[in-house]
Amino acid sequence: MKTLAGGPAGERGASNIGVLIMDPNTGGIYAMASSDPYDPNDPRSLTGFYPATQISAMSDEQKIEALNAIWLNFCISDTFEPGSTFKPVTMSSALEDGTLQGNEHFFCDGYEVVAGTTIKCANTEGHGEETLCDIIVNSCNDGIMQLVSGLGVDEFCKYQTLFNFGLRTGIDLSGEASGILHTPSTMGEVDLATSAFGQGFTCTMVQEACAFASVINGGYYWRPHLVSKILDDEGRTVRTISPTLMKQTISTQVSDQMRGYLREATEHGTGVYARIDGYSGGGKTGTAQKIPRGNGKYLVSYIGFWPANDPQVVCYVVIDEPNVQNQANSAYAKVVTRQIMSEVLPYMNIFPDVAMTGDVPLDIAGAMALTGETVPDTNVPTPEETEEEIPQGNTAQENGFTNQEAGLGN
Repeated sequence: MKTLAGGPAGERGASNIGVLIMDPNTGGIYAMASSDPYDPNDPRSLTGFYPATQISAMSDEQKIEALNAIWLNFCISDTFEPGSTFKPVTMSSALEDGTLQGNEHFFCDGYEVVAGTTIKCANTEGHGEETLCDIIVNSCNDGIMQLVSGLGVDEFCKYQTLFNFGLRTGIDLSGEASGILHTPSTMGEVDLATSAFGQGFTCTMVQEACAFASVINGGYYWRPHLVSKILDDEGRTVRTISPTLMKQTISTQVSDQMRGYLREATEHGTGVYARIDGYSGGGKTGTAQKIPRGNGKYLVSYIGFWPANDPQVVCYVVIDEPNVQNQANSAYAKVVTRQIMSEVLPYMNIFPDVAMTGDVPLDIAGAMALTGETVPDTNVPTPEETEEEIPQGNTAQENGFTNQEAGLGN
């Protein structure tokens, strides 16, 4: 059982927590960290991760396995289903493709029936009539499934690849994973519907962060990098690493449109707990149900940018299996994001650009109290705090679900 210094695994905040902060305009990585860091000066020490008695009882093979686990960089080496942080990619792809013009309206009645499979929205009573902005603000599964059906399998897969999912980003670190995608020949109607809101394929944190950055920076996909220059032992620059623009994913017009939607999501939608008082910004929540479906295990996340009209920084927080009874609550990731960025923005000389209201608490209990809620104590997620969960595969039967069981809210 993995532990952190100071207590057993049961006292951990989550199975893992990853944070990545980057410059969306160059691909420069300002910081990345996970909750299982090791000491580079003592890389073979398992102290702090396991009790001394467990370490002494390990075989050589078990120690190697344990060391390999802590040496991995969660932000680039671990893959997962991203959940609703992928919805901006789906929507911007449909806008860029011309499938959407921007003035469409959809009706959410709480579910969609796709190839005989009922896939539910987190709000099982339905959001009613929605614009494209409303779909992002409400993180509506029903609406995103309707619009992706117009995009179709071939175009969806094309844009997934264009946004560099399924491919390594080329970051200047070893051990980068690439994730697993459906191909047009393996993607069925249910796969298309669930992939639209980030389930049924896997990616890394750095893939999602770079794709999201291109959605909000004018449509430009930059290769992520940590090193900007190399100095000699006297402090002289011997090499400068210039940012590398790899491609353009969407037009500036579509990017501007999506940035507006994402600002509304933080001001009035599912991302309100991530709002930083005095700062404009935007972002998207994510709540991905882990395999096997129905086991109560979730990965929750938030990805945001600041300032809203001229993004200078992107922060992506992933919390894998938060140590609470009800894991399906993206508020945890939102509050962590706000706590981090409330310190990072002033440090980066990014100053407040909107009027302060004094109504944004910095802790999870305060965020819940703001709306009169309490931290849920059941495994039934509430519509306001979760966005997506259903099976992958070509049919619900392949995943062990009946039509009535597929989705949330049953």
